[in-house]
Amino acid sequence: MDNVTHLKMKKSDIQERIDTFMKNLNQMFIDKEFSCISNSLGHIRYLTNMLKVVDIKLSQKC
Repeated sequence: MDNVTHLKMKKSDIQERIDTFMKNLNQMFIDKEFSCISNSLGHIRYLTNMLKVVDIKLSQKC
């Protein structure tokens, strides 16, 4: 009976570690996606600013 209890404890411990690992992994992917999204937003802002500059230059020439 002692061995069975010991195994059950180990199993729950392992399950807990797996859950923690998966949670950390998910968080890592979420963080990575957010950084990709914020990078994309940065690029969009940069391009928008470039277009404004081009717009101003074109309007000055006309």
